[in-house]
Amino acid sequence: SLPVRTALIAIIGFMPTKGEGAIGSLDYTPEERKALAKRSQDFTCEACGCSML
Repeated sequence: SLPVRTALIAIIGFMPTKGEGAIGSLDYTPEERKALAKRSQDFTCEACGCSML
């Protein structure tokens, strides 16, 4: 499980970084980020029915 943990920590480290036009990047305002975070709590996988909570 250490490699998965290490990968997640690395990904999380980039989350607050601004995309600044990088390929595949998305730039959202702080308000939009908060709204997306709230919406993500209601996510349910269509394939298996697994939810985030």
